[in-house]
Amino acid sequence: GGSASVLSVKQSLAPNPGAETLASFGDGAAAVVRAPAGKGAVICCGFLPALSYIKAALDHRAALQKKVDDGAELTADEMAQASLLDRSYNPWRFPAEIREFLLTPVRDAKVEPPIRCDRALVDAVYLPGKTGVLIPLANYTLEPIDSLTLRVAVPRPVAGVESVRQGVLEFRQLDPQTVELSLPLEDNDFVTLRLP
Repeated sequence: GGSASVLSVKQSLAPNPGAETLASFGDGAAAVVRAPAGKGAVICCGFLPALSYIKAALDHRAALQKKVDDGAELTADEMAQASLLDRSYNPWRFPAEIREFLLTPVRDAKVEPPIRCDRALVDAVYLPGKTGVLIPLANYTLEPIDSLTLRVAVPRPVAGVESVRQGVLEFRQLDPQTVELSLPLEDNDFVTLRLP
């Protein structure tokens, strides 16, 4: 139920029998098609949706930068965001509906990620080893997060959890193969889940 800009590439698709059109271009031609394949499905896009995702964020950042540079009057929300311009060249306001669309194939396949993070724009990487799991965290919201909650798959109950920046962390062993923990996150951190 959303829309996205078509940038660089546009290919109208001709769905085969049994395929489902998930999205259409403004002219009515099929833009996104899903067809069954083996135990799963193939989703084909006739455009590059990730470009729409980044362009919207870059456009927002550029428009705010222009207003600041021109000395234009800023809304309260824009004033709060203006400090982010000096913090990073990265954009921060990505459209959630396009992000959800990009995740459609993963969600349709019912892929269970080893880490579930309760905030968008936080990169949490799962690096298992013999003695535990290392999780590098990178915060791309450009603002400190007071409490980030991670739900992590583990091969067996955890003996302890530690953050490079926060030290020893409390955690909840939800079941023998799932741990949940929360921590503040400024820009980055490394969390270690130690196995016995």
